[in-house]
Amino acid sequence: MKNSYVKVRKTRKEDVDEFILMRKEFEKDYFSSVVKNTSGKKLTALQIKKQFHEIIHNPKRVLLFIEKNDNVCGFLTATIIKSSYKKFAYIDDVFIRKNFRRQGLAKKIVIEFEVLMKFKKAKDILLGVNIKNEKAINLYKSLGFKIKSYEMEKKLK
Repeated sequence: MKNSYVKVRKTRKEDVDEFILMRKEFEKDYFSSVVKNTSGKKLTALQIKKQFHEIIHNPKRVLLFIEKNDNVCGFLTATIIKSSYKKFAYIDDVFIRKNFRRQGLAKKIVIEFEVLMKFKKAKDILLGVNIKNEKAINLYKSLGFKIKSYEMEKKLK
């Protein structure tokens, strides 16, 4: 059996095309399995490219890739927020490609992100998760995240 090598790394400028592909996979997966019957607005490749460059050029944003045997398997995006009383991080998205799921990769990328945030002296990590995304909720609970509040929404007509 071949040994597998997994690493989490910061994203490089040349990763833009890989990010566009994964971001499109993320949207397709999210809107089809988690947010069913929703007219979620999907981003164009140009919008994703712009998002990628905004993230990698902004010191308050983080984009990590996870690789297994030199294959890019997923990503994590986050924002570092410094208020007048503390510094914390907010995980925006975690995505693992379908053929790499159930291998502990989402857990690994979140743990590596925690290490990075401790190094950057962040005091907390927050995130939002769709109430219907039970797999993600279970993942975050297994990593020690606790439900702190409920986010509520009202559509205006």
